[in-house]
Amino acid sequence: MPVVPQVPFFIISVILISKGSPTIEKKIKSTYIYKKYLYKINDKIDLELVKRVTPIVIVFIVIAICAIVAFLFI
Repeated sequence: MPVVPQVPFFIISVILISKGSPTIEKKIKSTYIYKKYLYKINDKIDLELVKRVTPIVIVFIVIAICAIVAFLFI
């Protein structure tokens, strides 16, 4: 369970580091995951609101469920 709270902070740190260094930003943009999932969001290509909000909502729901389960059973 300790992995779940670290994921959002990891994503935020990667974004901030990539904005601070053009070299790292270029390396991140050349990865498979970036090209498949993130380039549309980051390069401001028009996406429907549902496609932009759905991953965020899913992450928050999973974190909430984990927090409730941890609170009730631990």
